[in-house]
Amino acid sequence: MKKERKTAWAKIEPRLGEIGKLYGNGMTRKQICDYIGISENTLRTHEKQKEALAQVMKQARAKVLYTLTGKLYELATGAKRKSRTVSNGRIIETEETLPPSLPAILRLGEILDRDWIAGNVANDSPEELSDAEKRARACRMLGIPDPGYDRSTWRDDLPEQED
Repeated sequence: MKKERKTAWAKIEPRLGEIGKLYGNGMTRKQICDYIGISENTLRTHEKQKEALAQVMKQARAKVLYTLTGKLYELATGAKRKSRTVSNGRIIETEETLPPSLPAILRLGEILDRDWIAGNVANDSPEELSDAEKRARACRMLGIPDPGYDRSTWRDDLPEQED
C-alpha cells in the first residue's frame, strides 16, 4: 500500500493557536514558516484558502496594532519610566514622567486618521500641511494639549549683558 503524502495544511491546522500566538508576539511570517517547516508561499496560499488561518492571522495583527497603538499613546501623552538603582546595598525605585513625544503624537494621529492629519479632507487646500499643523491636529484629535516644540537653547535663559 502506498504511503499518503502529508499536506502542508496538516502541519498548519493543529498549530493554529501557536501560529497566532507567535505572530501576535512579533514573529515574522518567515520566522514562523521556518519554525513550522513550510514556505512563506504555502502559508500565504493557505491563508487565502482557509478561513480559520485567515482569522488567526487577522486577530494576531489586531493584537499587535492594539499593543503598538497603546504604547504610542503612552509616549504621546507622557509615558512613565521606572528605574531601579542600588545604593549602599538598598534598592531604590524611582518613577519619572517623560514629556510628550512629538513623533509619537504625529505617528499615532496618522494611524488613527491618516486623511485628517495629512490634510486630505475636502475642506483643506491641496497643499501639504506643515508639521506644526499636523501635530496640532493630532493633539486635538487625541484630546491632549499641544506641547509645541521649544527651539530655545539654554543660552536663551541667560540674562542679557550690557556692554
